[in-house]
Amino acid sequence: MIGEGLAIVLSGFPRRSETFALAELLALDAAGMVGAIFATKPGESAASQPGTEQVAARVQILDGDPAAQARSAAAWLHGKQLAGVHAYFADSAMTGGRIFITAVGAADPTSQPGDIWLAY
Repeated sequence: MIGEGLAIVLSGFPRRSETFALAELLALDAAGMVGAIFATKPGESAASQPGTEQVAARVQILDGDPAAQARSAAAWLHGKQLAGVHAYFADSAMTGGRIFITAVGAADPTSQPGDIWLAY
């Protein structure tokens, strides 16, 4: 069964330089497609981009290494139905996203350089 919304995994939030990630996140949110938002580390403390405040309160900052972060995200999402997972960037967010996908028992994602999407 396909659930409601996507789990979004970002490498940090907020980040002033990542306008495309925020724009995509806001568009998905406006369409009612965001089930959860995770960041593998806190973002920048400098002034944020306009729109950040619309989703900032819903961002869960994950602590620890990617495996610990995935376990935390999976525990937070326990019992929720999601349509998929989207992890941005080829770094800890992608690693955490892949481990998260394994932790929730989903199939391997189709990946592209820089980000991954999975619908399950």
